[in-house]
Amino acid sequence: MTLQQLKALRQVADCGLNISRAANLLNTTQPAVSRMIRSLEQEIGTELLIRSGTRISGMTPQGAEILSRARQILIDVANLKLLAQDEHEAGVGVMKIGTTHTQACYGLVEVVKKFKAL
Repeated sequence: MTLQQLKALRQVADCGLNISRAANLLNTTQPAVSRMIRSLEQEIGTELLIRSGTRISGMTPQGAEILSRARQILIDVANLKLLAQDEHEAGVGVMKIGTTHTQACYGLVEVVKKFKAL
């Protein structure tokens, strides 16, 4: 099971079960999205989509549950990326202080030095 397969399933659901539209948004082809979903179904061992010939008419109950969990997994992955980014950029930023000339020259110098040290 790959994140790409889970993204494909989520995008198909978000596009009203339209695989062509989902493929366009995923910057891939319709057959590639169909293969990803079929591969996911084979790996999980159950059908996720209700098919009528070449049309998709809905999601199976298992498909709806797996979609719900896939959404949470993808949110968690995005949060992991944000966590890593926050850690990487922890010491980077801009701080602006509005103050008087006297406070800037005499009162804030030590406070800012302590802040920077932390």
